[in-house]
Amino acid sequence: MATGTFPIDTEKWETGIDATATDIREVKAFVDWRLSVYKENRWKGFDLWESFVDDFESFTKGILDGLGKDRLKTIREYLRENGVYVRKEARKSIAEGLLGAIHEQTPSKWPADDPAPSLSSPSTASVQTVQPSNTPSTQTTPAQINQPTTKTVHDGPAQITQAIDQLALQGSFGREIANLTKFYTDEVKYSGEQDNFDFKFEIFQNYCLRAGVPKQAYIIAVPTMLRGPALKYYFTHLKDLNLLENVCAGLKSYFEGDEYKRDILSKWNAITLKQVATQEGLDTGQAFQKLIDEMWQLQRGLAKDLQNDTTFYNKLLTACQDVSACKPACFRPATTLAGLISDIKSSIATYGKQEIGQFYTDRRYHPSNRNKDSNKGKKCFVCGKSGCWSTNHTKDEKDRRIRQYISDFEGGNEDDDDNQGDAFITEFGPVNGRKAFDQLANNATLHALTGSIEGKESQEASNFYFDVEPCSDYHDDPEAEAFWTEFAREKG
Repeated sequence: MATGTFPIDTEKWETGIDATATDIREVKAFVDWRLSVYKENRWKGFDLWESFVDDFESFTKGILDGLGKDRLKTIREYLRENGVYVRKEARKSIAEGLLGAIHEQTPSKWPADDPAPSLSSPSTASVQTVQPSNTPSTQTTPAQINQPTTKTVHDGPAQITQAIDQLALQGSFGREIANLTKFYTDEVKYSGEQDNFDFKFEIFQNYCLRAGVPKQAYIIAVPTMLRGPALKYYFTHLKDLNLLENVCAGLKSYFEGDEYKRDILSKWNAITLKQVATQEGLDTGQAFQKLIDEMWQLQRGLAKDLQNDTTFYNKLLTACQDVSACKPACFRPATTLAGLISDIKSSIATYGKQEIGQFYTDRRYHPSNRNKDSNKGKKCFVCGKSGCWSTNHTKDEKDRRIRQYISDFEGGNEDDDDNQGDAFITEFGPVNGRKAFDQLANNATLHALTGSIEGKESQEASNFYFDVEPCSDYHDDPEAEAFWTEFAREKG
């Protein structure tokens, strides 16, 4: 096969070629020219596959067959030797294998059942290969002497082109992977310790989408989502795998085995609001939010049929029903998970306000220092002086002290005026309001039961409601005292 002998200007091919509308001789020249470009640039792996797909996208099976078997075989072997998988299959034409590579969405991974090519050509001398174990080689070629011996591949054909693939991907998507690392914090990385890989991998996929990392580059971006034991395990046991599915399966099987699942289920069954509040030293409202977060985390590690809102709803109800602040919401729970969470939060907030109000009431109506002076020695009940007796005071002074004592005992406001509400002026003169109210209530009850007023059958009803005593606070007023003395004589 002659290469580059067809006298055609290659500048018109810089943007590609439509093979279906081009003469077959020009198509052959185009193919030979593109092969020379591949070799000149030493493209391998993803870069080579990307250029090949772009150049041969318009080729059909008929056009490929028109290139001739020798040219097709040269194309296939060059692709395979440089990390682009083209399937070789019995009774299948070379054109069919090339068409399969052309129409793939992403480069195919090298299967274990396909023999690996020998990479002894100068263009691929940077990667050393070994002979299959059943055909050992005892001869050393000049090409092998000049090759680096720092790394020898022993793990089969699937890993022979891995170094080429990953270096090519790193070079093609280095900027996108750098952007991906900016999204990550330790909180959203997978550690392998009581963590859930599926959830963290969903975050990884979302971050890759936002950073512009394509799916074919996920395999080299996986370490970005790992930390701690998971990152150490990856570089110890999984870094040489070239299939993303195998890496994910390896991490899950090591960190999330049967023991992990049993531990998660045990914690899910045991967790309660009281437990969280006690262990974390939180109040009820903070403990409830912490409970929600831990339950979401635990549920992701349960079996798939338990990862639903109904399971979460039932568990939340049982976890909170023993707490007094949550009982109103749990007694008649909402029918939805969101409604139940909202009702429990409201119940906790309302319960907290009631506790504050009750504390205030206790301090107001049951002061702790009510009788603080009762045991400090005998003092006069009226004036509070030692060595004085209540018999040394007048009846008015004793009555005033008794009323003050009753007012203090029943929780009267210390800021109120001592006489406020006790007396008011009527057409009969000053009246003790407090005593008038009590006497009117007693007389009304007696009259309703017996039809009499303090045993006086003949007393007129019109005088019944005015059978009150004068206000003792005005005994110092001669005119008021004279009025009430006259009023009492007339009434009697």
